Amino acid sequence: MDEQQWSVDLRLDEHMADGSEMSVSARARLAGLDGVTLEGAGRARLFARHSTAVTISKKVAVARALADLSHRLLRSAADEEAVARRANRAAQDIGSPAQPDIG
Repeated sequence: MDEQQWSVDLRLDEHMADGSEMSVSARARLAGLDGVTLEGAGRARLFARHSTAVTISKKVAVARALADLSHRLLRSAADEEAVARRANRAAQDIGSPAQPDIG
């Protein structure tokens, strides 16, 4: 069996929106899948600058980014499967004997 390793790159950014509300955004990037790069995004509000609150907000933002990436990966796989099925059906239609015209 061929073993593969896929890596996800996570980027976090704290920022202030409209001068008052702090938030954390996260980007999860999966690169190298047959040359395709998928990216998911997540965001969480920071209600306090206490280290525990910041850590929780970061975890929420990362979880949302990973969930978004997961949905995008599933959608990509489903799209590719649909294309493969259509190609398979077309190949079978070309190779099948002609149907008699009963009419």
